This record gives sequence, structure tokens and C-alpha cells, in this order.
Amino acid sequence: MIQQINGQQIRTADDVQQAVDKSQIGGSLPVAVSRNGQNVTVSVRPDEFPAKAG
Repeated sequence: MIQQINGQQIRTADDVQQAVDKSQIGGSLPVAVSRNGQNVTVSVRPDEFPAKAG
């Protein structure tokens, strides 16, 4: 379960989207998650959505 993104508390899927929208493409984004009862922070790199084929 996602707890925080870039230090911002996450409560809803909309919170996740807003935090990612505020981030810089290609930058490092810390994401704090609760996994198997332990809190872990991982770093992700946001990228642009791929173009739709067709």
C-alpha cells in the first residue's frame, strides 16, 4: 500500500495521480510503501505515457 509520494501523504488514487503529475519526468521520486507489514521507501522514475498505437 502506498503511504507517501515525495513526502506527501497518500489516501486515495487521486492523491497518487496528483503527486505523480507534480513530479518531473525522468527525475527521482521517493515512494514510501507498506509491504508485508514493513515500511519501505523505493525510488521511481516517472516517464511519459506511451503514445497509443493505431
